[in-house]
Amino acid sequence: MLNTSEVNELVARKRLLTMESELNRQALLHETAHLQESMARWKQAFGAGRAAYPLVLAAAPVAGWFVSRKAGRWAGLISKALIGWRLARRLLPLLKAFKTESAPGQRPTA
Repeated sequence: MLNTSEVNELVARKRLLTMESELNRQALLHETAHLQESMARWKQAFGAGRAAYPLVLAAAPVAGWFVSRKAGRWAGLISKALIGWRLARRLLPLLKAFKTESAPGQRPTA
């Protein structure tokens, strides 16, 4: 059986571990609050970015056009040809769909 000094030592150790555990809980609460504040700031920053996204989307082609003009005649011509090819590639299926719909007696194939 344990003597009184060993029991007192275990009680003191238990009390010390309980206090250490409480300190860790408080530190965890503090860190959680700090993370929540940081995330709130990030949400505000990205919220403003989301509001400006349509403007950036509209300004990108204009900026590309200015860059292609500054790059020189051949670079500008190549970039415009590339833009035209991409645009035609996207619009060609749409034009074909309109053409088949406008022809009488024909059903469009999907």
